[in-house]
Amino acid sequence: MAALALHLNDPRPAVRRASAEALGRHSGIAKPADPGMRISAAVALGNLGPTAKESIPSLTRLLNDAAIGEPTIMWRGMGKESVSNAAANEITRIDTGAEAGINGK
Repeated sequence: MAALALHLNDPRPAVRRASAEALGRHSGIAKPADPGMRISAAVALGNLGPTAKESIPSLTRLLNDAAIGEPTIMWRGMGKESVSNAAANEITRIDTGAEAGINGK
């Protein structure tokens, strides 16, 4: 998963998109034991914005994950947070229209 995250910053749009799709399909987004890795995967997808729309179902599964972790993505720099909070934030970065549905859950 770390290798895929590295490609999310590739200057070529096709490489970024393929990496996001692979992360979104990767069933491990909800399975790593380290909550920081789940947060990092969510953040990496959120950084792609609307091009990562196909990852929303995977991120939605994380909305009930109350585990607390520290993301490993350097630009996050927010300290510890819950997986569910990170997932909700990143879903709204991908699809701004999703905010109402998340807040009303």
